[in-house]
Amino acid sequence: MPIFMDRHDVPGATAADVAHAHQKDLDIQDRYNCRAITYWFDEARGTAFCLIEAPDAQAVQAMHDSAHGLIPHLILQVESDTIEAFLGRIQDPETPAGTEPVTTEIIEPALRTILSLDTRSPSQLKMSADQASRSMAAKGRISDIVTRHGGREVEHAGNKFIASFSLLAEAITCAMEIRHFFSADSEGIAIGAVPRIGLSAGVPVTESSELFGDAVRSASLLSDHARKGEVLLAPSVYEYAGSEALGLPAGMRVLNDTEQQFLIALTEVAARVWTEPKLQNAEIAKELGLSTSQLYRQSIAVTGRAPSRFMQDYRLEKAACSIERREGTLSEIAFASGFCSLSYFSKCFKKKYGLLPSHYAAQLAHISTV
Repeated sequence: MPIFMDRHDVPGATAADVAHAHQKDLDIQDRYNCRAITYWFDEARGTAFCLIEAPDAQAVQAMHDSAHGLIPHLILQVESDTIEAFLGRIQDPETPAGTEPVTTEIIEPALRTILSLDTRSPSQLKMSADQASRSMAAKGRISDIVTRHGGREVEHAGNKFIASFSLLAEAITCAMEIRHFFSADSEGIAIGAVPRIGLSAGVPVTESSELFGDAVRSASLLSDHARKGEVLLAPSVYEYAGSEALGLPAGMRVLNDTEQQFLIALTEVAARVWTEPKLQNAEIAKELGLSTSQLYRQSIAVTGRAPSRFMQDYRLEKAACSIERREGTLSEIAFASGFCSLSYFSKCFKKKYGLLPSHYAAQLAHISTV
């Protein structure tokens, strides 16, 4: 049967209240062909998340309604391995050794800090065989660093790494250790990659259709657009962290709500218009409801790049992906990416990545035949 996670907003509830409600679910679960597996409860924030095996979401709602009347605010179908990757368990916490198994009050928030690491860099497009080998070894080292700091690996595909942490302090320490691994005085520099790290915080079930969808998208966006070697934090980290969020080490920067909303909006505009060859800053500013001078100032402050440079980088990254996927000739890819000529595209590509797009395509073709 499918597994669902639901969200209850229960301000003022105690751990005893939630444990009692869970027991009531257990008492009648068979009537609705459900199995109340476990739950997470955050007393400070007044949120509870239940994990339930059920034929459908309606059965979950009916069971809760009959048992105690606490109808979930949101219900999301999930996969057990994804739950375990983010939250660390798919059953009640283990009873300590030497004690009798009893129904206990679970006081464990489902809040997690999400770390997104992007190690793609221009030099990786012309990576040597030795660097490629080192890159594979680096993936193992990154996994070791995350595990040592209590993190759980959620995704590690290509140049993108996603991990989940119960403790913000450990996520921050882990991010700084990963950053150091790629620094000039560490073996990681030999790979040729420059890390960009984003940290966000959130709960598993929101209006998003994916588990931890809002937090993962936020962290991924920050790692996509962080400056090289920078650890960028979403405002949600401070929002959820409370007293845990104290001073930040050098190399970390936290966005405020306005800055994050600007980055989201700018990226959304880029996703809509990046194929348009004659796009002007005034058009981007109009899309964002800003003057051109406001657009320029905010773009520099948040991304470290002028709007035109941000758009060009966005186009070149899209073009590089198109070359990797062989989505046409180089001319077709150049024009589809908003460049007016192949020669100008080649010039910009080489400036960013250190080699011509034709050489990159040839390199990929050679690798695929090896």
